[in-house]
Amino acid sequence: MPHLPGSASAIRRLVPAVHDSYELTRETVLQAGPADRSLKELCYRYLAGDAAVMDFGRFDGPERAALEWADAIPADSARPARPARVLRGT
Repeated sequence: MPHLPGSASAIRRLVPAVHDSYELTRETVLQAGPADRSLKELCYRYLAGDAAVMDFGRFDGPERAALEWADAIPADSARPARPARVLRGT
């Protein structure tokens, strides 16, 4: 599949609704939201291919649940996600 030239932000701005949706998600989920910031950062690292977190079998508890959920996003969107309470540690 060919890639579009430009930054991700520039590409999202080509379709205003896509840009608006991304910004809303960024504000309400990525920057805010119920999950701890450290779990979000762990997931970002996993999705970016950071070798230090690719073997999520070495994690447990909320970290493991978050990584399994992050793995399901690009790999298998039909896979049921863990309950949000696991990610919050409650």
